[in-house]
Amino acid sequence: MLAPRFRTYPSRRLTTRVLMRPIVRLRLGLAALVLLAILGLWFAASHGVAEWKGWLTAQRSLVAAHPFAAASVYVAAYIVFAALSLPGAWAISVAGGALFGAWAGPLLVSASSTAGATVAMLAARYLFRDAVAQRFPGFVARVDSGVARDGARWLFAARLTPVIPFSAVNLGVGLTRMSAPTFALVTLIGSFPFAWIYAEAGAELATVERPTDVLSLRLILVFLALAALPFAAKGVGALRRRRGRH
Repeated sequence: MLAPRFRTYPSRRLTTRVLMRPIVRLRLGLAALVLLAILGLWFAASHGVAEWKGWLTAQRSLVAAHPFAAASVYVAAYIVFAALSLPGAWAISVAGGALFGAWAGPLLVSASSTAGATVAMLAARYLFRDAVAQRFPGFVARVDSGVARDGARWLFAARLTPVIPFSAVNLGVGLTRMSAPTFALVTLIGSFPFAWIYAEAGAELATVERPTDVLSLRLILVFLALAALPFAAKGVGALRRRRGRH
């Protein structure tokens, strides 16, 4: 059963339009890079790279000694975190790359986030339907309209657009007719680019040997790729719409 149509609020539409402007997202991306640089330099100055490397080496040694147990604990923790729609999932994704490397890290992050998102979607559908509809009427209406119009394509586009909160999409789609297998598959595919970039960032942070490595070219390029991904997704969407008119 589809969720009832809710009226959207002008202030919310205005906020969304402002955040979707390319110049605003570019400024947000640059601000994130500046913040990364400040945090990296502060950490290097106050804690020391040797301390950071010592702690990380101990954790990675533990993972290497018990890979399956460590992966199981990580996946379970991530699923619970995502299912509860807690903020800061990006930090757990970065930690996955730092602990499990650039190959296993993205796979664990992607599978865990998808499983947690599916649990959250099903919980919204069967346990908290009325609460979600009352708490986010405008957003639920937009998700309902998008899924009714474009189906899985809307969800795929939403997963490639970080301006739309990951957890909010989980709850909103729970009030639509989209099946759980479709939701899980599209989420797995659509969120993998971000899972890979976050995990790659974590793997790069694990190679830091001295303070200047925090601002290494490769690490900066990883975060620039993260900032550019929404623009690429928007371009693909615009190209698809133009082709649809012809």
